[in-house]
This record gives sequence, C-alpha cells and structure tokens, in this order.
Amino acid sequence: MDGTRKPVSGEAMVRTSTRLFVGIFVALRSASALGQTAAPSAAAESSAEAADSQALASKAFDEAAASYERGDVAGALGLMERAYELSHRPELLFNLGELQRELGRCPAALHSYQQYLAQAAEGKMRGEAEHELSLLEPVCGAEVAAPTQPVVLQVSPRAEAPAAPVVQLQPSATPYWTPSRKVGWAALGAAALAGAGAAYLAIEAADAERTTERRVAQIQAGGTTAPGYGDADRSREAAGQRDAHWAQVLSVGAVGLAAAGIILLVVDSPHAENRAASVSLGCAPGSLSAAYSRSF
Repeated sequence: MDGTRKPVSGEAMVRTSTRLFVGIFVALRSASALGQTAAPSAAAESSAEAADSQALASKAFDEAAASYERGDVAGALGLMERAYELSHRPELLFNLGELQRELGRCPAALHSYQQYLAQAAEGKMRGEAEHELSLLEPVCGAEVAAPTQPVVLQVSPRAEAPAAPVVQLQPSATPYWTPSRKVGWAALGAAALAGAGAAYLAIEAADAERTTERRVAQIQAGGTTAPGYGDADRSREAAGQRDAHWAQVLSVGAVGLAAAGIILLVVDSPHAENRAASVSLGCAPGSLSAAYSRSF
C-alpha cells in the first residue's frame, strides 16, 4: 500500500490492499512453520486439541488468501474471521481491518484496527493501523462495531399489568324477620290489644260502680217515698262486675302475651349479650302492668 492515502470517504473506503494483505499471509505462514518446528520441544505444554485448532486456522488462512487473490473479498473476510476465531493471532486483526475497509464496513474496520493496536504491542503493522485509524475515525468513529463478538440484545422485562382490585364479598346479614321475631312481635301486638280491651272494660266497670253507688245514696236519702232498688239497677251492677272481671282477665292475658313476645325477641337477638335491657312489672287492684325496654 502506498503512504499517500486520503481521508476515507466514498471510493477511498474501498481502495485495494493486495500487496500488504499477501505480505501478511506470507509472514503468518512463516510464523506457523516456526511453530511447527518448535512443537517437539513444547509438546508437553500443548494438547492435541490446540494443534488441531492451529491446523484448521492455517487452512482457513490459506483459503482466505486464495479467495482474495480471486477477487472474492467477502469470501476472504469470512475465512479470515474463521482463522482468527481458531488462532486468535493479533496479526489477523489487521487483515480483518483491511478486508472490512475494502468492503466499505467502516465501523467494523475501525474496531479491528483498534483491537490490533491493543493486542499487538510490537506488531510490524502498527504504523499502518494507526494511519488507517486517523482516516476512519472522522468518518465512523461514533459507530464502532465488534464483528467477532456476538451481539447481546438487552430486552427490558415487560411491565406487569396492574393487579385487579380484590373485592371481598361480605356474607349477607341474617334477615330481621325470622319466625321467632314474627311470633314475638305478634304476641306484643296481641298484648297491646288485650291491654286496650282491659282498660276499656275497667273504665266501664268503674262507671257502673259509681252509678250504682249514686243510686244507693239516692234511695237512702229519699226514705220510703224514693223508688226502690229495681231490676235496672241490679242489671247495671251485674254488668259492672262482669266488666271488671274481664278487665282483669285481659290484663293478665296482656301481661302473659307481652312476656312471651319479649322472651322470643330476646332469645332470637344475635347480639343479646351486648344489649342492656330493663323490665318492670306493676300490679294494682283490678289491673296488671308490665314495662320492658330493649333494642331489637
């Protein structure tokens, strides 16, 4: 290659490097021959697998040279990459850079030259590699690629969908109108009616008693001229006594019904232990009374 290269752009990226490339092949073949000569003295440090890899690398190297001489630059690049993968000789990195540059693969060539300079501290082509870098960096310095390294794709994990809200179903409350409560409230209603009937009959009995007392007073005040105590008076007195009797019966019945109803409501209450209650009973001549307070 001549030393008057121009900045890489357009056709300058694909200028030929046949003389330099072939020269490198000759040098590597010589180095390979030296390695084979020294093999017996280093046999203890080498393995059969390493020897096979070197043989395959040398074969790929020769095939790359032949492809390049035929004008198949792309084929030569593939074989040269194969030779580097098997031998990892730093000189091959320079050849890779030359082939990649000739094919117009600027970032890849830039990377190969940089790797050559990093690995071949005393390489004979360092001056050429540095010159190529000075030409390539202004063109593709920000697009360095690594052709011999696998590309690892970083896939960000897919965001999880927000969890659906959990709806907690509460068990349905026990219906209020249970059979016991129905009977209990019915008993309280009957007790109220019986109490009302008892009150009415007690009023009628008291009125009949007062009328009888006035009639007796009139007879006693009138002497022999006042009319006597007749059938009407006796009938009114009997009706009053009858009303007083039934008033007592209804009062007792009302108290019994009220007590039964209250007991049913208390027993059926689901929170009976948390509810305070008060009961009061009253008894008077001709009447009974009961009072019960509690929340149901």
